[in-house]
Amino acid sequence: MLVEFWRVARRGQLMPVALIGDFLESVLVTGSIVSFTDEHARSAALAAERHGTGNGQGGRLNLLDLMVYGVAEVEDLPILCTGNDFASTDAQIHPASRTA
Repeated sequence: MLVEFWRVARRGQLMPVALIGDFLESVLVTGSIVSFTDEHARSAALAAERHGTGNGQGGRLNLLDLMVYGVAEVEDLPILCTGNDFASTDAQIHPASRTA
């Protein structure tokens, strides 16, 4: 999900590349990278039925969002996000998220 962070941070050039690199480096020192497993994939696939775009029910989550959802659900972690894509889900949203 580092790719998604980079992509969102660079959208509209919200953060300079050097600052993004420094931030990600500090995260990797204090945190860890979680491998995307079969269990995460199953959770994401099930979420696609309820929350995925093109599901006929007005879902808002794209493929990468579904992958984030799957990891967060299996690992019981909150999602740090911007926007309201996860608002209609049962996902835990990190308090530092910007959802307005």
